[in-house]
Amino acid sequence: MVLEPIDCPSRTSTNIVKHGKSSEGKQRYKCRDLDCSRSTCILQYSYLGYLPEVKQRIIPHSSL
Repeated sequence: MVLEPIDCPSRTSTNIVKHGKSSEGKQRYKCRDLDCSRSTCILQYSYLGYLPEVKQRIIPHSSL
């Protein structure tokens, strides 16, 4: 069995542990780094709007 290290999407930390399953049955991971801003992440999202790089491009409409 080969174990591949998983990097946190927010940081360069590899201190990641499994943290249950999503509603779609995908593996959820949790970063154990105390300075990390994310609580959990999924490696392959079904809905691409959840990806951090897509969220940064979304402009809030609260100014309307």
